[in-house]
Amino acid sequence: MQTKQLTRVVTVAIIAWALQSPSLHAQVEWYTYRAIEQDWQVELLVMPTGNRLTSPLFVSSFSIPGVSTLFQCCWNHRDVPILAEGGIQLQAYKWEDLLDDREVLTPPWYEKLSVDDELVTFTQRLEISGMDYRFIVKNISSKTWGTIPGPYSVKRNYLLWVPPLELYNVQEIADNSGIVMGGNRFKRMTILQTRFYNVNGVVVRTDPARQLFPPTPGHPSYEFVTPSP
Repeated sequence: MQTKQLTRVVTVAIIAWALQSPSLHAQVEWYTYRAIEQDWQVELLVMPTGNRLTSPLFVSSFSIPGVSTLFQCCWNHRDVPILAEGGIQLQAYKWEDLLDDREVLTPPWYEKLSVDDELVTFTQRLEISGMDYRFIVKNISSKTWGTIPGPYSVKRNYLLWVPPLELYNVQEIADNSGIVMGGNRFKRMTILQTRFYNVNGVVVRTDPARQLFPPTPGHPSYEFVTPSP
């Protein structure tokens, strides 16, 4: 009985200390955002004929600066376990280690983008779900593939603490997104809008459009392969 009373006293003391601790208050305030969602648009040029590569291979990413987690979506290709054209693949990494992956079948069977002046649109989202970061891709649309509603997701689990999304920086996205192959047939990659959601699912902030490729003046974007002349 005395042990239970002592436990209650200690618990109350810890709660009282936590409520008075400015550092813990600040940490709670970090979690203003529970999800960040982006609408993307990728424009491609006329596709070549014959047996050549039909369309560029490109990557969209999502990561938070200073956090050892990178999510990426491989478009028009998969590179796990080996590089293969066609389809879509979501991947979650901790440093160089692959933690999770998910393939998306582009109809009818890992179809490659092949339509002139192709336009690909999609929504990608990073959210905190319990002790996980969850990366989601949905609302996929293109002239070749038609509509693929999704959602499709991969995740990274944290054991003790989930890093806040407040450190988000669009340049981090730009630095890890771009062309893998076929840059001479790549026209434009744009984030049309970014939305920030609180714990109740309410949009509390929106960021305007940002062109990632070609890079806008003053905002150099990373490109995996230099486009052919």
